Amino acid sequence: MKAKLILASASARRSKILATLGVVFEVIIPQVEEVIYACDARRTAWENAARKSAWCRTRYPDRHSLAADTLIEFEGRCIGKARTPEEAMTFLQMFSGATHRVFTAVAMTKAPAEPELILVESAVRFRKLSKEEIRAYVAGVNPMDRAGAYDIDEKGETLMDGYTGSRTNIMGLPAEVVLVWLKKEGLLCPPDVTPANADSSAIALATAKHPTSNPPTRSRFGGTGAELRMKSPVFSGKKHAFRCKH
Repeated sequence: MKAKLILASASARRSKILATLGVVFEVIIPQVEEVIYACDARRTAWENAARKSAWCRTRYPDRHSLAADTLIEFEGRCIGKARTPEEAMTFLQMFSGATHRVFTAVAMTKAPAEPELILVESAVRFRKLSKEEIRAYVAGVNPMDRAGAYDIDEKGETLMDGYTGSRTNIMGLPAEVVLVWLKKEGLLCPPDVTPANADSSAIALATAKHPTSNPPTRSRFGGTGAELRMKSPVFSGKKHAFRCKH
């Protein structure tokens, strides 16, 4: 089965989430330069998702594509991926005993149409962590390619006291939102399709049954996540890093 859908992401976690939804897809990594707004995680996420989507629409007309970007907001700062193990430990020390917000922007479309852009928010509370626990986590998980230098799906329980909103949003792709769009676009596989029926070249196929769209998970400190839909941003093709204004 040829993939109609492009996953515009190198993230193994996004591929994993998308596979569980029951869809054949091809992974193509957009060659775009991303922006960083130091004090605006929301804007950074949705603009980067839109850039990746625009790259796909230009190069793959008449194909469906899904692009995403995940960032963390903590005390007014935009937190992305750690560049070094030392920076990863600094991030986790900042989060220790506190709550931060996770934003994932998802851009979903069939070219040449403009994408449907949705921003999903979750909240994560870390328990109080010792330096030894932080050092062990970074050494054991090597979380350099994750926003905030941790992965809820990989020993996340050793860090967290709880979370609100979508668990898959914290992983990098809000499955509840994506599933609705996949159904609307008719991209879900027939129940009788198995991996043996799919192209093996750069294509992933779900092995799980089609799940229902579950409501956001509640943690013991209550609350739910939120969604925000928006129009496509206008941007240039250059990379920018913007400082906070005080």
